[in-house]
Amino acid sequence: MERHIIKKHFMKKFEIIALNLFEWKNLPPTIEERYIEKALFNKGLVCLVNDENFGEIVVGCNYSQNMNIWGEPTEVITTGYNYIKTFNIENTVNTTYTRGVEGLNSAIVCQNNDLAISTREILEYYVTKLVEVELSTFTNVYLQKFPFLINTTRDNEMTMKALISKVDKGEPYIMYNKKIADLNGAVDVFNLNPPFVADKLMQYRFETEREIYTLFGFNNNFEKKERLLTDEVNSNNDFINCNIDSMFKKRQQFAELMNAKYGWNVQVKKRYEIEEIDMSGVEDNE
Repeated sequence: MERHIIKKHFMKKFEIIALNLFEWKNLPPTIEERYIEKALFNKGLVCLVNDENFGEIVVGCNYSQNMNIWGEPTEVITTGYNYIKTFNIENTVNTTYTRGVEGLNSAIVCQNNDLAISTREILEYYVTKLVEVELSTFTNVYLQKFPFLINTTRDNEMTMKALISKVDKGEPYIMYNKKIADLNGAVDVFNLNPPFVADKLMQYRFETEREIYTLFGFNNNFEKKERLLTDEVNSNNDFINCNIDSMFKKRQQFAELMNAKYGWNVQVKKRYEIEEIDMSGVEDNE
């Protein structure tokens, strides 16, 4: 299977999950939840602007090179489809906002996390690992079907290719006596004796996916909770909360800024909460 097909499969699989981690309520008609989350997933930044033609809209953006004395960007450049504009950043709740001319030149910006890194960029590392393990699994399983190397003459090349093709499709291959005689002394078969490690590779893939689910705020110790100590469960939950809260707090700040500027009542919440594990009856020892 092609490498790019496997990568596309994993990226789409986790993108669907990432786009549904948070639920937005009371958004105006011109703003959809997926516009916000898609921009944060792909760009790590999204801005709300009051456009003279479209009204209040959200679009993906990048920081410009202009910065204040603390090294914080003061402008964003939008990255919407056929929509490239520069806006001043207006990210202070205490700002006295107006919906006049000044509002048309400013934007409220939301970061995906404290570093404004896109979820896609974070996933690239894990998906690269998953692609490699998936390719290795395919190869290992295939070698169980035909674990040989064949050394033959050019005259017998097509016969050997036909043989391998039949084996690959799980079909029987019958040779007449004359063909067998023709191959006598012209073919060497080397047994590779490949070990079957697909099960270990699948476990490695499972562990890698668990790391991704942890970043997304999902409890990943469900398959061995009976062997965990209470402290281990609490520590793992704290780590999970830390990951998802870094994304959640930025969205909450964005909602507060929108409400302060436009008088809305936008709310955002985590769509999934960590499942509480019942540790009753489990001995708290090693």
